[in-house]
Amino acid sequence: MQPVFITPIQIRFSDVDMFRHVNNTVYFQYFDLAKARYFAPLTGGKVTPEDIALVIANVNCDFIAPTFFTDTVEVETHVDHIGTRSLRLQQVLRSTESGQEKARCTTVMVAFDPVSMTTVDIPDKTRTLLEETEGHTL
Repeated sequence: MQPVFITPIQIRFSDVDMFRHVNNTVYFQYFDLAKARYFAPLTGGKVTPEDIALVIANVNCDFIAPTFFTDTVEVETHVDHIGTRSLRLQQVLRSTESGQEKARCTTVMVAFDPVSMTTVDIPDKTRTLLEETEGHTL
């Protein structure tokens, strides 16, 4: 069984649109916050311009059920695949009360060297840290 990495989300009043639910664009902010919290321990919370970075190459979201201002929600995050230069991150926004899924997000991230401005292989150190975080070989 894989470890579960959970990020609690605070819904802000400004997240809600005229239909009284969280606007679809805001979900990406929730997923981005959870990504940052997931990766922070892997970098010691610091990223310098010389470091190999992971940048988003593709992101897709399936909206399953509306989220309202009064809902209590969290994002579950995990990496389910690592290739040579990219990885795939899976995220689910769900109600902490009922467990109902609100949205699912799949993100492909690519290792990128900001000095050479090119994609690079995912460093072995990063791969090892992700596998330790996930609790299995990816």
